[in-house]
Amino acid sequence: MRASFYSQLSFEVAETGRLRIAQRDSFPDEYDRLTGGIALSPKSKLLSLSPFVDREGVMRVGGRLRNSPYHFDKKHPMLLSPKHRLSRMLCEYEHKRLMHAGPQLLFSSIREKFWIVASRNLIRATVRNCIACSRFNPQCLVPIMGDLPQERLTVGRVFSVVGVDYMGPLHIRDKKGRGSRLSKCYVSVFICFATKALHLELVSDLSSVQWYFIPAQSPHFGGLWEAGVKSVKHHLKRVAGNANLTFEQLITLLAQIEAILNSRPLSPMSQDPNDLTPLSPAHFLIGRSTTELPDPDLQHVPANRLSVFQRIQLIKQHFWKQWSKEYISELQQRVKWKTQQQDVQEGVLVLVKEDNFPPSKWRMGRIVAVHPGRDGVNRVATIRTSSGLVKRSFSKICPLPVETVVEDAPSASRRGAC
Repeated sequence: MRASFYSQLSFEVAETGRLRIAQRDSFPDEYDRLTGGIALSPKSKLLSLSPFVDREGVMRVGGRLRNSPYHFDKKHPMLLSPKHRLSRMLCEYEHKRLMHAGPQLLFSSIREKFWIVASRNLIRATVRNCIACSRFNPQCLVPIMGDLPQERLTVGRVFSVVGVDYMGPLHIRDKKGRGSRLSKCYVSVFICFATKALHLELVSDLSSVQWYFIPAQSPHFGGLWEAGVKSVKHHLKRVAGNANLTFEQLITLLAQIEAILNSRPLSPMSQDPNDLTPLSPAHFLIGRSTTELPDPDLQHVPANRLSVFQRIQLIKQHFWKQWSKEYISELQQRVKWKTQQQDVQEGVLVLVKEDNFPPSKWRMGRIVAVHPGRDGVNRVATIRTSSGLVKRSFSKICPLPVETVVEDAPSASRRGAC
């Protein structure tokens, strides 16, 4: 029934009676003035087009192309409103007739005969809501960047709260010289939530009491430790290359890489342009002994009551205070994902993005559950596909435009596009 509807559309659009009805509905004041021989109101949105009514009672653009060699319909296209149902039907038909043309081709094709006022938004929406086009140019969901957890904003001992990730596998030799055997090993990356200090451990396997997984193929859910893994790989690949080191050689190399990464700058120490020493994770690592007991807060004690040792501790506490004032304030801005975009609910039909396949091979599924974060924003969804349930972040989900509702036709059924 839908196919026959589109096959008859060209004849319905060409029918002057249907066009007159659409123009009376969309431009009642302008149509009455033009048919009555009265000039348009200065506030009319059609004034710049110099419209007129032809012998068949159809409003056309007067424009400035009267002396051009083009055919009559191109010089004086018929006027339509972008809000009228007939305009949307025309755009959908032309989009399909031109084999799913893009916005620019669709725009120029329609202008050969019709002038839809402010039509670019309607044309873009037609292409965007086409299911066939969406499958080959899918748009993933981008929720707003989440708030920082409390552990990243609370002053405490270095490595009191850490993120852990494994990197590898790497290959090590059991001995030097000929006849050595290769075995797999991994690098365990520990990163402090508060100071971004890094610690690397060389481990022989992936055994653990309990694992906590982030959603599959979503490294930004563990951005802190994933960034640490990326930094370690950056140095390790360039220094070691494909060399197979022994356990002692590799652990020494990791210690050197750890020292380099813990010297990376976090923020300037002061606003003085002559102060060239940045604040780095190493300042926190060597600031106190690992066996030292926590110091009492001395910032509110008068200076004349402090001993020499307590003065030293007070200077160190001022150092932490500077960190909380300067470094923490730099984490305030959202560098990306700044606004809350389209959200999805249960029952929406989506494509599951697969990095190693073209969009035409991505699995299709339906959302059965969404999982909001601590701030109430949905960022993860469970999807039912032909191969079972999968859990993916919104960055790997592309909703299909199959739930579009025609706004000015409340009784009409829901439509996709093409």
